[in-house]
Amino acid sequence: MEGSVFIRLLEYGEKIGLNGTDFEEVVNWANENDILPSKNNDEYGKRKCLLRDLFFEVFILNSGSTEHAWVLKAEYYFKLLEFRELQESRIASCEAKKYSNIAIVVSLIALIATIIIGSLQLKSSITINETQYMGVLDELKKMNKIKP
Repeated sequence: MEGSVFIRLLEYGEKIGLNGTDFEEVVNWANENDILPSKNNDEYGKRKCLLRDLFFEVFILNSGSTEHAWVLKAEYYFKLLEFRELQESRIASCEAKKYSNIAIVVSLIALIATIIIGSLQLKSSITINETQYMGVLDELKKMNKIKP
């Protein structure tokens, strides 16, 4: 899609801005950027006609100047902006998908680790040595929970 003649023509119109252009300059630009085939090719005339149709659809004659300068129509400038936003959105969504997949894998690993560690703790025996037992009793005595 980024190699589309239509998008490239819109980008050219944005680049020239208010300086304006005419169809001959667009044909020269198209020849320089390999948008049109060589003049010896049978397709040259057909593609030049298609380019002319696109030119008159996308550009408007600048009424604020005495020169015959064609500028990009505002609606097509905004279409170009929308196209770029769409491209950026696609890139951002691919990145978000990648990060969400990583988060899911990390969560699954954490879940499996929690299950394994929990089951190991449930199966293991608990041993309390005498020092720990006496420490608990001393703490309870201090809190007046049990009488000596």
